[in-house]
Amino acid sequence: MYSGSTLSHSDAASAAELFEQGFSAKSVAISLDLASNPVQMLYQRWQLRGSGALVTRDRRQYDFETKLEIVLRHIKGVPGRVLAEEFDLPSPSTVAQHRRQLDEYLPARRRRRVAPKKARPAADRSWESSAGERHRDTAQGERTASRRGRLPGKIASLEVTGTTLKVRAVDALKAQHPLPLLLQIAELARSTFYDHRRRLNRVDTQADLKEAIRGAFTGANGAYGHRRILAVLIRQGWRVSKKTVLKLMRALGLQCPVRRRKRYNSFRGEIGEAADNVLSRQFATEVKHTKWATDVTEFKIGSSRVYLSPILDLYDNRVISATAGPSPSVKMITDGLRTAIGSLQPGEKPLVHSDQGFQYRHTLWQNTLRKAGLTQSMSRKGTCLDNAVIEGFFSHLKEEWFRIQQPETIDEFQAGLTEYLRWWNTTRIQQRLGYLSPDEYRAQTSAVP
Repeated sequence: MYSGSTLSHSDAASAAELFEQGFSAKSVAISLDLASNPVQMLYQRWQLRGSGALVTRDRRQYDFETKLEIVLRHIKGVPGRVLAEEFDLPSPSTVAQHRRQLDEYLPARRRRRVAPKKARPAADRSWESSAGERHRDTAQGERTASRRGRLPGKIASLEVTGTTLKVRAVDALKAQHPLPLLLQIAELARSTFYDHRRRLNRVDTQADLKEAIRGAFTGANGAYGHRRILAVLIRQGWRVSKKTVLKLMRALGLQCPVRRRKRYNSFRGEIGEAADNVLSRQFATEVKHTKWATDVTEFKIGSSRVYLSPILDLYDNRVISATAGPSPSVKMITDGLRTAIGSLQPGEKPLVHSDQGFQYRHTLWQNTLRKAGLTQSMSRKGTCLDNAVIEGFFSHLKEEWFRIQQPETIDEFQAGLTEYLRWWNTTRIQQRLGYLSPDEYRAQTSAVP
């Protein structure tokens, strides 16, 4: 038997001789008393390959992408005979077979048209509607699973990504795979794909603003959040909202560090005398050197620990003095107090507020305050909010400098600390000061008569 038909080899040879004499397939079938369909198939092969149509051929396998390319070209108007000759198909009817096999993968407007079914009464359709929907959902899921089992992973993954990612993936893969197939799998309309691609390729109208935001963030060593970045932009002449700055910082991946609570606790029990809470959370003051705040915090550098004791003027949050050492000793804390007292002008007698740490209960600290005529104030036990300003400074110091720079040696720590304290006093803007630095705030208020 001739491969792919019900004709014997002798019948096929006889039919081919008649084809060469100009007889049509229908005439040959009648004259040789053969079935018309096998003769028609043989006639199509003879038109493509001449006498080669009689050669026995093994059944050829075509991969999914090749079949899809054949079908898409046939939809665009390429005749089946031309495709059969180009792809060495058994006959033009093979194109129709491929199209039936791939019908479910084609966009809806390119599928083969099926004759509409006769309308049924509404009563007959109503009870089947929910079941039909479930059946369609199940069938769609099975087709999706079937496709993902045969297609490359990059194409199959389009089903679970966002629209922008889908558009980028389709745009990158359309050189290797047919665009209709990619759009079908990604469940994207052609208009949606081209519209999003146009948006992705258009000029960024906020490029200059993004660059200004990135510059302000870098200039602050990554320490500013969107509120302070907004203040810097306004000072540079930009007119932009806070939400826009926040959105663009998120898009650029610019995020200031999250604050963490401190761990060091200087309380050593009821040692010495505790002073009253004279400050009573009244941190605001209109005159410099009237209210000071101080505390001790700890830094871990390798296997060593360093302790810092600054004194802040609550008028403008300026660091008046700062001492650091390997131990939170009373001497180190008091040396910083003496340095701050040395910066006072005659008649300036600030209130000095601290927690109830053992250093501030010591007679050396208290006597130093008494000799200088300063008033001592202490937070209530276990109430860090009574000294919130200095606690906030420690938080900024650690998140804006220490955890970013991560000094590995004591020398690096000392150099970095000195630079940060200089930056804090001269450059770093603060919301409480109207987005001015302590130096700018003091200069501005001093100029007011």
